[in-house]
Amino acid sequence: MQLSSTPEVTNQGTNAKQHKFAGRHLLASYFDCDENVISDAQRCLTALRNAAAASGVTVVSENVHHFPNGAVTAILLLAESHASIHTYPEHRSCFIDFFTCGAGNIEEFDGVLKSELKPTRSDVKIVDRGGDQSD
Repeated sequence: MQLSSTPEVTNQGTNAKQHKFAGRHLLASYFDCDENVISDAQRCLTALRNAAAASGVTVVSENVHHFPNGAVTAILLLAESHASIHTYPEHRSCFIDFFTCGAGNIEEFDGVLKSELKPTRSDVKIVDRGGDQSD
């Protein structure tokens, strides 16, 4: 599945642009990941950045938190929505969330993260959301 850009619609009589109320959401669980990566806040953030760049989205801001038990939560605020990771090093696993309501290649995002986190298995769901019925 490849995500294509959502077309813009211009209101007649104004210069304002509206976007379709639609998006795609990747919800993933990665298992048996590289413990050295998923317990390192900077490496998790770098992996998210690399996946975002490869998918073609625009990072607006970012935040990362390293918990005392070694877990990491990192999030990117995107012009197109958001991307996040929450790790469970004690289980060698993590949750991935990537939502885009505009440009962004979900499959590319998932592929880059898998190459960096090295899970031996994963459960990935892609959910179409919205879908403005007025089009």
